[in-house]
Amino acid sequence: MAPQRALQVLVVDDDPGILSALMRLLQRDGHTVETATDGHAAHALLQEGCYDLILCDLLMPELDGQTLYGLLQRQLPALCQRMIFLTGDTLSPDSMRFVEQCGQPWIPKPCGIAEVRTAMAQILPALVQDTPEEYG
Repeated sequence: MAPQRALQVLVVDDDPGILSALMRLLQRDGHTVETATDGHAAHALLQEGCYDLILCDLLMPELDGQTLYGLLQRQLPALCQRMIFLTGDTLSPDSMRFVEQCGQPWIPKPCGIAEVRTAMAQILPALVQDTPEEYG
């Protein structure tokens, strides 16, 4: 089930196919979607814009999802509770330890809109209590 309101979503993934598919699926649900192909580009967008939700790949070259999360904890902590992680690396103890410790939802790749909607529903209460203007 899609959220009741349209969200501003940032999708971060170095795989163009995943990025494009997620963008199409989210737009079909009525959301406004921006994309970034790496953590550096995502960090720059997050400094400038207001996003309700961030779907972020864990493993990317240079600045990965875990490092981006750490930067946001220090600079824009309200955004951390708006993150959903994507990973194709479900066997790595480091990746699994990180997602367990941060407490944010994560989705194994490849994924469909049903998995994304379920993860979004897990963080929607935080979105209701914490409006984007608080970190703008």
